[in-house]
Amino acid sequence: MRIRIPRFGRKATLYIIGHALATAAYLGIFSLLKVLFVLRLGFGPEYVGWYNAAGAIAYSAMGIPSGMLGQRFGRGRMIRLGGVILVLGYALTPLTVSMPGAFRAAFPFVLQAISSFGWSLTIVNHVPNLLSAATSETRGQVTFWNQGVRGAGTFAGTLVGGLLPALFGALLGASLDQALPYGLAMASAVVLSVASLVTLWMIPLDDEEEALSESEQATDRPPFPVLPMAFILLFLLFRQASWTTSRAFLNAFMDKELRMATATIGLISSVGQLIGIAASFLTPRLTRRFSEGSVLIGTAMALAASLGLLVVAPVALTAGASQITTFIGSAIYLPTLQLFMLEMIPDQWRSLAYGMLSMMMGGSFALSSLAGGYIIAGHGYRALYAYGVVLALLATLLIAWLARHREAIQARK
Repeated sequence: MRIRIPRFGRKATLYIIGHALATAAYLGIFSLLKVLFVLRLGFGPEYVGWYNAAGAIAYSAMGIPSGMLGQRFGRGRMIRLGGVILVLGYALTPLTVSMPGAFRAAFPFVLQAISSFGWSLTIVNHVPNLLSAATSETRGQVTFWNQGVRGAGTFAGTLVGGLLPALFGALLGASLDQALPYGLAMASAVVLSVASLVTLWMIPLDDEEEALSESEQATDRPPFPVLPMAFILLFLLFRQASWTTSRAFLNAFMDKELRMATATIGLISSVGQLIGIAASFLTPRLTRRFSEGSVLIGTAMALAASLGLLVVAPVALTAGASQITTFIGSAIYLPTLQLFMLEMIPDQWRSLAYGMLSMMMGGSFALSSLAGGYIIAGHGYRALYAYGVVLALLATLLIAWLARHREAIQARK
């Protein structure tokens, strides 16, 4: 099956490349290693839950403000500012190892908040900006290609991230049970983040990225589609919470419970991301054949099944299969949700809508991370994944209803 590469134009292409580099740093190296890093600092699952929640809360809290700042000062400027903040967060990570007592316990939370703040500014403004930068002929495909190239960046970052702790450990003569090799590996994400900023600086900040004029804000906007957005956010609440049980804790489960090597964990994640890249490029065919709603239903059901594997048989084989399935489903789900939402949201409200989307994703991740840490401590990992299955099934029922009644809901907005 041949995949034709559309011509998006120079500006949209640079945005996609810059975002892929930023993703390799944040969703690849940093996200793979951050939980392993705090475990090497001597903290347990409750701390991991609070640690993940801190980043999610910061990301969630900045969702709507990020969209408003992009509208006021220009989305391109906020994307660049987010990149600078990410560089700061990565560079400061190794300092945690040398800190005493309470500072050592608190500083990862500070870094998590900093990096999440930067990522929120980046991601909330990226998709609306990308859509406006694409040509009219390719606007319908750009979200899927953005997800595919972003997946390629995540794949490369995860694969390299799995190998970096061993490299730094060998250079320092340190054991992989120590935190410093992981901290230095996370700090190396600075290189990719700086490369992303260089790419973004090649894009001119023209008038279309400036704030909307007062007349546009006052007279040209249709009413905000409250009802469609409310249903989308409710679906996202359940779906994201279910996904969190895998994303926030599966690496820790494979590391601590199954005693799998860091390089193996990185390899499994990379395989899932690699297959997800191909799935992203093929998703337009799926949505044309089955509709966006049907694809969203299928990915929610696949998430429930992947977590169910861990409930029935929590072993290395099912953990790897669940990890891979989750990555593939996410690669298909996110751009499909974006397209599903775009058809329900007027152009003038998309920045705010993406801010609300990000707020719900971060808030749901935070709540599920907090609950997950205590579920693991009190009942074990199998109970956590059973909780994830229930949430995924609820999300499936909700999106099925929403897809069926979509036209009626839009008519009432």
